[in-house]
Amino acid sequence: MSQTKSLIDSLEGGVDRKTLKRIQQRFMEINQGRLLRARDGLSQRQQLFLDLLPLLFMENHPLLPGFVTYKTPAGISRYEPDKRVLREANRLSRSFRYSRKPHRQRSIYSLFLMGSCGSLAHSNRSDLDVWVCHAPDLKTAQQDELQRKCTLIELWAVSFNLEVHFFLMDDEKFRHRQHHKELSGEDCGSAQHSLLLDEFYRTALLLAGRYPIWWLIPPDDEHRYQHHTQRLREQRYIQPDETVDFGGITEIPPGEFVGAGMWQMFKGLASPYKSVLKLMLTELYASRTDELISITFKRRIYAGETSLDALDPYILLYQKLERYLLGTEHLDRLELVRKALYFKVGKRLSQTPRRSRSWQRNVLEQLIQTWQWQPQQLRDLDQHNQWKVDRVLQERAALVSQLMHSYRFLNQYGHNHQEGLISQRDMQLLGRRLYAAFERRANKLPVINPGISEDMSESNLSIVCHGQKPAEWRLYRGALKHQDLDRQPILKRTHSIVQLLAWCHLNRILDSSSSVSLFPGNSALTEYELQQIINALRQTLPVETTSIDDDTYLEPSRPSTVLLVINAGIDPMKASSERNVHLLSNRTDSLGFSAMRANQVITIDQLCINSWNEWSLSRFEGPDALVHCLQEYLNQTNPQSPPELNIRCYCRNRAQPIQDRVTTLFADTQRHLLSPDTHSRGRYLLQVEHQFHLFQMHQQVTVRSLEDEAALVLLLGQPQTEFSPLLVDRYALQDSPLSLVLPRNEAGKIQLFYQQLRAQDRIRFYLLDERGSLLCQTSVHGDLQRVLEQLYRFLQRLLFRLNAHLEQQANDLPTMSIELYELVASSDFGPKQLRAVSPPPANPHPYLEIQVIIGLDSEGEEQATLFCGEREFNPLDYEGKQLQAAADFIRTQHRGRELSRCYITDLAMPLSLNGERLQSIHYLQRKRDIETQLNAYLQADADRLPGQ
Repeated sequence: MSQTKSLIDSLEGGVDRKTLKRIQQRFMEINQGRLLRARDGLSQRQQLFLDLLPLLFMENHPLLPGFVTYKTPAGISRYEPDKRVLREANRLSRSFRYSRKPHRQRSIYSLFLMGSCGSLAHSNRSDLDVWVCHAPDLKTAQQDELQRKCTLIELWAVSFNLEVHFFLMDDEKFRHRQHHKELSGEDCGSAQHSLLLDEFYRTALLLAGRYPIWWLIPPDDEHRYQHHTQRLREQRYIQPDETVDFGGITEIPPGEFVGAGMWQMFKGLASPYKSVLKLMLTELYASRTDELISITFKRRIYAGETSLDALDPYILLYQKLERYLLGTEHLDRLELVRKALYFKVGKRLSQTPRRSRSWQRNVLEQLIQTWQWQPQQLRDLDQHNQWKVDRVLQERAALVSQLMHSYRFLNQYGHNHQEGLISQRDMQLLGRRLYAAFERRANKLPVINPGISEDMSESNLSIVCHGQKPAEWRLYRGALKHQDLDRQPILKRTHSIVQLLAWCHLNRILDSSSSVSLFPGNSALTEYELQQIINALRQTLPVETTSIDDDTYLEPSRPSTVLLVINAGIDPMKASSERNVHLLSNRTDSLGFSAMRANQVITIDQLCINSWNEWSLSRFEGPDALVHCLQEYLNQTNPQSPPELNIRCYCRNRAQPIQDRVTTLFADTQRHLLSPDTHSRGRYLLQVEHQFHLFQMHQQVTVRSLEDEAALVLLLGQPQTEFSPLLVDRYALQDSPLSLVLPRNEAGKIQLFYQQLRAQDRIRFYLLDERGSLLCQTSVHGDLQRVLEQLYRFLQRLLFRLNAHLEQQANDLPTMSIELYELVASSDFGPKQLRAVSPPPANPHPYLEIQVIIGLDSEGEEQATLFCGEREFNPLDYEGKQLQAAADFIRTQHRGRELSRCYITDLAMPLSLNGERLQSIHYLQRKRDIETQLNAYLQADADRLPGQ
């Protein structure tokens, strides 16, 4: 460490121009020394770019890079190019001639290199961030032209293999915190004013122009920065064109730490080691246990320090972090800081340098000696770009632990200091980015390599199926033989081969050059199926590398791509093959295959990538696997922007028919249940083996599962709050008349279907009402004309009654009508078609009118009153036995003629019961129930007659 005589401690007692000149010269000497180090870290061509850079902002010449117009702001304060720079410019453009113009307008105050350039952490891969400090009086159009000039120079820099970023700076606006948030190249720049200024003062290298007036203010006078700078100007210790003033810096406002820390955590998703250093520094600053690095940097220069190593910003950063972490006894975190610095410097100390030893290597070797790192550890770290999955997992644990420690610290700090400068929007945005990257939850596939290794791919892998029910899939490194398996470490275990392959694919462990050895065990997985699943993952689920925009994170996540893999490692015909059952049948439906009606969808692995680029896998197994998978998919899908759906099946038997069947089913249900037109959303009936599953869209898609057709009829007979169209799956109810009846349902129509079962002398009726509810009834009376006539007459009166209250039920009734159809069948079990029929003609013979009026008593209980012709039978007169009395009366009216059944001709009910708006099905079900009771009484009376 080199020392010279200490400079002035304070300006309070006065200062002379000679002392100020010495201060400025010391900073310039350090600046020049670091610039030389910066040049040494560049190639000869890149050095040429750095040398010419000030000249490009000094002149507007059409033959020089960056030319926009002759009027583009140019000219740098106190800068004139030397002969060497002009010579290089002439090589670039032979016709270029530079002429000195003492009175030219100089719109550019300074050019600064900002960041790691010239420091221990600088390498040929480092970006160059350049602050272009311009006059505050530039108009918007002039600033736009200057920005265009910067962009053109950035493009020219690419030819030198340099990534350069320019930032237009107005020191006056910056000093008053009016700068743009993008100044630092980070979204939270406006919330990190003081932190950004601290970084600028400790790292900035002056390329040309005015130096910072901050240099002239002793560190102990920082708290009176404005007073002393004003005094220096007023007393003309400095010239008007001599300095730029970005403001003083004493301490960081508490509100900046949360925003800065959260942003560094976000950056840590891609560059964890780089973010570790700044996260630790944020924590250190927030603890208030040490002064700012920029103040320490200035203090050492004022104290006479001249060693570039001692003044290096990254060495100063490490020294402060080491002191802080040793004080808190966080040795594991200190070790992580050391690795982060080692990777940042990028010198592989385990290897002999090809050229002369750089000053950075010498400094790093001195640090390594104090850290007591062993050669084996250095070899391991120098190979970190090729670390494989086990080593990456170990390192990821340490990094995530540190990031979560910082997250908890920042959360607590934010609660204790409410004056955060970061907006609520940015807090929410950064929180969601962190959630997507690190949150652990069921079914989520983790990304295990957040910028740790550049290549985790394995040339050879072995996959083993171990055990059964449930089987365990294991992943090993290398092309192993069976006898070697027990001696090798297991890289990953899952209960699904698709999950194992997806994890390998997501983390780039398995790539196109990898060779996989398969030990299928008790599974039915074949080499062909394994390779096809791998191909499907690569084709349909590419590993995303592009960044996601902020607006996407500010909305809830939604599925963007879905891959369904059916029967992975499963033979759907295994049971029949083992029993040697030959499935000879014309039933080819994969959900009801052959005479056994076998469901061939045994398992489904659903891989989903959502809009936040999170990967998840849900596995569905068993007889209801398809139903549960379909319901989950429908409920996760946004009808306005459905995900890209890919369905694949590569199993041993009937893979393509199974894939086609499931693909068609998903398309049909999505089109019917998730229609953008909410009025057309309805129900979907699916049959799997002998079971029925009714999907219906309410707020979400619900599923009712039913054991048989009888249970289905009961469910379909339930009232509906509004019309709900029913789509019957093309393979459902193939042996039932319902396959012809149910698809006919239309809003506002009462549809009556009948089938005469001649073998049993019965008539079967199916009725769909105006809201799509179903009534199924069988009449034992063989007189089709009479049964049809009485039922149609009742429906006419019902329609008249409902139309009388059209204003209360306007949603259903504007197009209400009655339609009749006959089910024409070749046998009692094989309906072939529907035939529309005309209404039955009115019977000219008189008949007994039976009307039922249902009302509510004072306690809300239903009371039925019957009118047989003009004769009234009410609960009060007959003490609740009005139905029996009515039956007796009906029999007397037939005067000895045979009476097998009676029918209600009219039914009146309240418009609503129990808050439920009534529909036709309510009337028809009540009609059926009351008729059943009346006819039971009639039958009982007929049975008693012979014994009287």
